[in-house]
Amino acid sequence: MKTNIFLTALLMLMLVSCNNSYAPLADVEKFERYDVVGSGEELICKEEKLTRMYGFLNPDGTWAIEPQYKDASNFHNGIAIVQMWNTAPHWGGINTENKWVICPRFRNSSDVRGAIDSIEKGRAQGVELWATENPLSGTYGYLDHYGEWALFPRFKSAYQFDQYGRAIVETLVGMWGAINKRGEYIIQPIFNNSSDVRYALDRLQEVL
Repeated sequence: MKTNIFLTALLMLMLVSCNNSYAPLADVEKFERYDVVGSGEELICKEEKLTRMYGFLNPDGTWAIEPQYKDASNFHNGIAIVQMWNTAPHWGGINTENKWVICPRFRNSSDVRGAIDSIEKGRAQGVELWATENPLSGTYGYLDHYGEWALFPRFKSAYQFDQYGRAIVETLVGMWGAINKRGEYIIQPIFNNSSDVRYALDRLQEVL
């Protein structure tokens, strides 16, 4: 009997710890975000051979945006996908004034492309979310299509949301569960691996 009481108390303590294990907001980089300004279709993405950095040329061959990015693509509908020049992935989207439309927090260009598609479809901010690591804390959270943290980084690892709006996550103490897009647990983090959570989600879907 005493053993059962001890195990129950330990489990409750674990759940409380998991639900409150948010990373400090100081670990999240701050970026100002701006609107699209002009289409940018006339600008040409170009690598400067000497520095191997990317910038954007005017039609007359002068730099509209000086070379400063590790990677970049041409403008489309006023946004160009770029990667900051540092060790972290830091992909985002700029306008023709070289200001962030999509904050550079994404880990690859494909996710930024998905974010741009979401914006162009007129979807509300936060309808689609992308699992992303915060390189400052090493924890995972979820970005909306403007690169803003919809769910602040507080997970050891995280999967993308499925078609039902559920995502499998690992807490900082190594336990697995599943959340909805409000960050609420729909499967409590009491499992030792993601496969068991996937099975639990499948069973849950069968009864809904």
